Amino acid sequence: MSGWTLTDKDVFHSVLLPAGTKIAAHGYLLIDESTFPVGIGAVDGVHLFSRFGVQVDSYSWTSTPATTLGRCPDGSGDFVETSAITKGTTNTCAATIAK
Repeated sequence: MSGWTLTDKDVFHSVLLPAGTKIAAHGYLLIDESTFPVGIGAVDGVHLFSRFGVQVDSYSWTSTPATTLGRCPDGSGDFVETSAITKGTTNTCAATIAK
């Protein structure tokens, strides 16, 4: 992840991931919102760019979640509000009801 960039909805508010930044297999990289030059807003978004400047992922929201936003199922699904705050751990996704 060295050299990758994370921005808020204004791509000029960016965080450059420093040399040596790695994510272990099945691991997590925690980037706190206070890392951003102006923080993250209630209505905002984030963009992830590779070290070559190619946008790899992005997500926008229109209100602050009660918990956190995460991909469900963990790491691969759509971004949703998680069932619990999951900072730095596996996302806690709401149970689905079988039909």
